[in-house]
Amino acid sequence: LDLRTMSANGSMGLISRLALIFLAFSCSLPLLLMLHAPAQSSESEITFPGFDNRPHLRSIADRALKLLPHEESLKDIDHQNLQDRVLRMIPSGGNGEPLPAPLTHNTEEKIVDQLNTQQQDEIKLNNINNVASNINQPNGHQVKNFAIIRPYNEEESSESMLNRMSDPPQMEDVISYLDAFVGRIHNRFLELKDASKFDIYEAYRLMAEKVLLPFDEKWEGRNLYPVRHGEGSIFLSIASYRDHRLENTLKEAFSKAEHPEKLFVGVVMQNCFENCKTGVHRVSPLGEKPVRTEISDAPPDANGVEDFCNSGAPFSDYCERGQVRLMAVKENEALGPCIARYFASKLWGGEEYFIQIDSHIWFVQGWDSKLVNAMRIAPSAKPVISTYPPGYSSSGKWEGKPGPRMCGASFSGSPVEAKIIRLGGSQTSVQLPGPINEPISGVYVAAGFFAAPSDFLKDLPFDPFLPWVFMGEEIMLSSRFFTNGYDIFAPRENILAHEYRPGSMGLPKFWETVGRVFGRPSMNTMLMHIGICRVKNHLGYPECLDGGADLHDGVLFAKEAYGMGKVRSLQQFLDFAGIDMKNMHIEMNLKWCLKGEKPPMDDWSYSTILD
Repeated sequence: LDLRTMSANGSMGLISRLALIFLAFSCSLPLLLMLHAPAQSSESEITFPGFDNRPHLRSIADRALKLLPHEESLKDIDHQNLQDRVLRMIPSGGNGEPLPAPLTHNTEEKIVDQLNTQQQDEIKLNNINNVASNINQPNGHQVKNFAIIRPYNEEESSESMLNRMSDPPQMEDVISYLDAFVGRIHNRFLELKDASKFDIYEAYRLMAEKVLLPFDEKWEGRNLYPVRHGEGSIFLSIASYRDHRLENTLKEAFSKAEHPEKLFVGVVMQNCFENCKTGVHRVSPLGEKPVRTEISDAPPDANGVEDFCNSGAPFSDYCERGQVRLMAVKENEALGPCIARYFASKLWGGEEYFIQIDSHIWFVQGWDSKLVNAMRIAPSAKPVISTYPPGYSSSGKWEGKPGPRMCGASFSGSPVEAKIIRLGGSQTSVQLPGPINEPISGVYVAAGFFAAPSDFLKDLPFDPFLPWVFMGEEIMLSSRFFTNGYDIFAPRENILAHEYRPGSMGLPKFWETVGRVFGRPSMNTMLMHIGICRVKNHLGYPECLDGGADLHDGVLFAKEAYGMGKVRSLQQFLDFAGIDMKNMHIEMNLKWCLKGEKPPMDDWSYSTILD
């Protein structure tokens, strides 16, 4: 089909039907996916000549057939504009190949019949109109507008915003709702700058109770969007704090993916945009005692998402297609990694698999297929694959090497970390027998890298009541995944690498910003010590149980909604991980884990049903 040679008054009737289907849903497919009309089987009764070897084009055509309500929506199309837009779409959508041969008249009749008999509740007409009016318009989830402007009406209440939110919601409404929470809680903190740590913590809890809990309760027991099972799509969750590696991480993810068209990224970018400072960095020579440090003025942070999207094809194409979703947060509004990852989980849009990473990551070629395949062949219906990735080196020596496994943990001895359980005990040097693509049993889940079927989001939603918490995030992930019936694995070979950052680099930390907001350098530690009791209560620390010396009012609010699962007990997890809470002892390197064996527990079995 060569639109450039079409006669203006020749075969436009037939061609316009094809071109419209291609245009309306190739150009607006990202928006349609954001609206999340119910996804259906990818099988189609219509045969499209020439599409069989082009899965991306075939997918577009299939979705077009399933989502168009009827032929009448094709009438008011400017044909010349249609031709121009389709021609602009061909290089990115079809990798530069010409479109396939025209559809036959019989095939066209089948298309019209299918469109006219489509169930009208698959997509409501007002959603079609919204899509049409929003094509090529800047909005939050397509990251075409990078200005940090509050995308909500400051006069509208959160209750009103939630009540008018559709079900499933539009992504820009979700981002606006969360952004309103961030802006309003920050303004409340400014009013409480001289208040006690308890008043500050309670102010956060009250607003989270008023705003975030009702949002989660609206979709309690189900996912925010229907999971698009069977398509192999991936959502990559990235929480970034003032990270100069963010652009590189995005480029690594898309350029190393075997199927970048199936990759969707949600970024919570916490950046400084003006009046910026460095992190604490050493200014004394090595070996000098005591060590001298300082904080200096710094330029605004690199906008990694904007730089990625403006770096030209193919990266800019992914942004234009809506494959990068952005929630931008000012660095002085940051609430810690647990809350940033809570926000990032809300940028998920129905993709089949959920992968969480840090914002300073390198990938091996085909990383996406390797992880999807590992999840599919794992001996469990509910796998979660995780590890501490190896440190990145530009030599690439980490690639293809046996993957580390987290086989132990320890109680922290630091008073700052409040005796919380820290993960560790990695074994990296032994290649265990078995297929290289088959994951191997593990014990713990790392916050900086895990992959799981997206169905887990309804089973163990991220907890919005853990502000300022840093240590404690990973033991909660591990215990909650396990007690909800998920089985923990590690990859046999390295799939990604992480930039581990010594404090001497002087990179900014979120707790330094919290100290500046309240004018007290240790304020984050004081607030964390209140909130960490929520984690410790779940795990059975005596000081944080009812009546415990460290437990403060409000810390356990809505505990059950974000707590342990009911498939397995907490005691089963503790036994599984070799954790003795009574004697405060953890077996550092579990032998069954190091050997890659099944856990030696009575009646142990992997999960067989994905609920």
